[in-house]
Order: sequence, then C-alpha cells, then structure tokens
Amino acid sequence: MCAAELSWTLQGFPAFDTDPDGFPCPGQVIRYFRQAKLKEDGKPWTQRDLAQILGKQELAAREMELRDTGLNDISRRRFLAKSFDIPPILLGLALVPEGQNTKAAPTWWVQQGFPAFDAGSDGFPRPGQVIRHFRQATLKADGKPWTQRDLAQVLGKQELAVRDMELKDTALNDIARRRFLAHLFDIPPILLGLATISQQYSVNTQANSVYAPKVLSISEHIDLEEVRHKLTGFWTKNTCAPHDVLITIDTSLKRLYERYPTTTSDERLEVVTPLCELHIHAANILRDRGKFSKSLEHLNKTKDLNTLLLQEEELQADVLYRRGGVYLEKGEVSLALDDYHEAEQVLTHVSAPLQAAVLLETALSEAKVATSPQQRTAALKKLDRAGHLIRVNHTEAVREKWPYLKVDLERYHLDRAVTLIVVGVPKEAQQELNLLSPSHLGGRRVVYHLILQAQTYFSLKEYAQAALLAEEALPLVRMMRSRVNLERIKMLYRQLQQTPFRNNPEVGRLGYLLFHT
Repeated sequence: MCAAELSWTLQGFPAFDTDPDGFPCPGQVIRYFRQAKLKEDGKPWTQRDLAQILGKQELAAREMELRDTGLNDISRRRFLAKSFDIPPILLGLALVPEGQNTKAAPTWWVQQGFPAFDAGSDGFPRPGQVIRHFRQATLKADGKPWTQRDLAQVLGKQELAVRDMELKDTALNDIARRRFLAHLFDIPPILLGLATISQQYSVNTQANSVYAPKVLSISEHIDLEEVRHKLTGFWTKNTCAPHDVLITIDTSLKRLYERYPTTTSDERLEVVTPLCELHIHAANILRDRGKFSKSLEHLNKTKDLNTLLLQEEELQADVLYRRGGVYLEKGEVSLALDDYHEAEQVLTHVSAPLQAAVLLETALSEAKVATSPQQRTAALKKLDRAGHLIRVNHTEAVREKWPYLKVDLERYHLDRAVTLIVVGVPKEAQQELNLLSPSHLGGRRVVYHLILQAQTYFSLKEYAQAALLAEEALPLVRMMRSRVNLERIKMLYRQLQQTPFRNNPEVGRLGYLLFHT
C-alpha cells in the first residue's frame, strides 16, 4: 500500500485502487460517495440519478464508475466533487487557498510570487496563460525558449491549436493533459488546479493546511539535522519531491540570513557554516533539475562566504567540485576543468571522499578533451587513483562535515564506465557495469546505471537494446523529476535518430514516450 493510499484509508475511506497519477481511481471514489449521499426520501443516489444530472444514459454512469470513462474532464470532476461532497484531493484536485481572494487583496498566486495571471471562473489562474508563461521560461538545449511550434510537436497538434490553447484555454479541460504540461514545463500543479500526491494531507482539513507542502516557518527553530535527514532521503531513496525540498532549503536560508545581523562576531560562524551547507544542497538539486544558472548562483554565494569568513579548504574544494559538475552538465568542459584543477591544488588538505570525488570528475573531463592515447591513458590512471583512495580509506562511510557526499566503489564503477565510453572502449565499459548488481543500487544510481547501459549498447551499435533500456529508465527519471537524466535520454534518442535504425519501432516508441505522453 503506497503512502497516499494509506493516508486516505486512515481517514476512514476504502482502499481504493490507485490510478497512474497515484490518486484513488476516480470512478471508485464517485461510486462510494454517490452511495453515501441520501436523497430527500432517505434513499441513496442511484446510477440512474447520476446519469440524469449529467444528461447521460445510465450505462454511461455505470462505465464511469467501473472504468473511469469520461472522468478525464476536470470540470466534471469538480462538479461531481461538489455534488457528492467529495474531498477534491481524492479526485486529484486542489482547493483554492482560503482567505486570500478578497477584492482588496492580490490573488493568491500573486501573493505566492507568481505573475498576475487573469483569474478563471474556478478561482485558479487561466490555465492557458500559466502554460504560456512557463513555456516561454523553459529553455531548450540550445538555450532558446520553447515555442508554440515546439509544444505543438510534442502534443501532435497544429501550431494554431496551441495558440488557441494558450489564448482561449482551448483543450485544457483534460486533467491528463494538464498534468503532462505541468510536468513538461515544471509548473507548480496548484496553478493548474491540480493536487500533488506528495502532499501529506488530511481530507477533513482546510485547503491552506492541506494543499501546500509542509515547510519550516520563518519563525520556527531550524533543526538542521532534520533538514539533513530529509536531503539524504531525497538523494538516496527519492522520499519527497524536489520542489518540497527546495522550499525547505529556501525557508531555512531566509531564517539564517535574518539571524545573521543580530548575532555576535563569535556566533556568526555558527550561522555561516549552515548557510554554506544549504547553498550547496540547493545547488545540487537545481543542477539535477537542469537549472544551471540558479545552481551556480548558490555555489558562488558559498564561495564568497567561505572566502570572507570561513576560509575552509574543504569547503573551497567542495564548491569547486560542485561548480565543475554544473559546467560539465552544461557541456562547458574547459570551465569544468578549470575548477577541478584548482580543487586538485588543495587535494592533500581535504577529506578522502572529496579527494576521490574530485579525481573521478577530473578524469572524466580530461577524457572528454583528450586527443591522444597518452592523454586517455592518463585520465584512466587518475580514475584508478580515485579507486585506490576509495578502497584504502573506506570512503563509503560518507563525509559528514559538509553536505552529503557518498563516494564508494559503486560510484567508482559507474564513473569508470562512463569514462570508458568517452574514450571509445564500450566493451570494457560494459564489463565495468556488469560488476554492479542493479538490485543493490539505490536512488538515482539505478537510473544512471540503466542510462549508461543504454549508452554502452549504442556505442556497440546494438540500437534496439539501447532504446529499450532508455525506455526502462524514462519513468524512473520522470518520477524523480531529474532534468539532467532526462536530457541524457533525450540525447540518446537524438543519437538514435542519426542512425540507420531511426525508423524502427523501438526508437519510435522512445520518441513517443519522451515527447507525447
């Protein structure tokens, strides 16, 4: 039983089956509440009564309850929620935050820092305007924003249809389409009237305590150990949504910055140290989500704080290591190497896990720019030096002083495999990956292992297997909302498109799953 299912069961509702979004199957919910609602004569509502208010045949009402037929319509879900007193979250719907929609006050979305979208009739912003805003804010791999033509291609529509969607809200009553677009453009679901399954809700409480993620209040004491535990769980077990974690970090940062001016000089180090830690955590999550500029902002703030106040060599090397990773994901290998080589200058003064991490990333970057066999061999030797450090110093114990950093033999084999792919020896990369048991891998490593396998098979020209492995990784990547890994799968798809295999069903299927679901 999943966490969400347990939550509604604890509220006294049946153990409804779960739909693909993680919510109860809407037909079962409607049937349960219909049978619980009494008419004026004291008898429960029948399927015939339901059919009558919907202007449908009784058979249509039966299919709705048994097979969820006709329940992709968001307006219909809202109507039925109101008619049968169904808590909207059971139907995947958000409630309008209370106490914020008076005429004298800005709309609730403006109060939460979003643009002044026009209001729809349901108390939420006009969905077309929301989609247009986030589409234009989403950058493609070439750094250019998404166009209406791009969106039309993904949806399999004409460009004019997308124009009408954004200007007139056409074709946006489909709840599955709203969820897809929220995912595609990283739109907070509540702006489209959608609930999120990660919310820990009580269906009997009011909306303002139900539909917003639980975050630290500015006035509350910050329990850094609790924050660290949440962040570790996010990376290793995918226990919460990245948006929720970022809110927790952002709130904690604000509280610390508020505290800083009132602290004595002796106490300020106690504030600056967690500030640096949280900035690095935020940078890691933003990097994973493909928000490289914001990630670099956090890392540069950490660098400035350390230079001015802490002057810790461990933190100096850590920031350079993380910043190099951002540049590497952006494809700016020379900038990544600048940071990695600078970090190497203080390597003897930092912890063994960080030493190994820097060596692994530096070796990969050097392999990417290598132009001779000697340079490729030097990169692999640097990798093996990292492997020796990991084995001798037992770095799997995890470095605790600064933000979470786990460098172990699993990490070594994964990084060695990708470096072997880069230097053009995919057979050896495959052997490296075979040393790892997928059932023992956790968190994002499961996904990375699948993607590296797919890349290896591509290099070996076994294109069907490459596409199938990428397809296997895709739902996990989307569940984790890892934009970096999603871009890796998209890159593999683009590479497959350049091969004679491009028109085969396996590649077509991967393209459909990437861009049309």
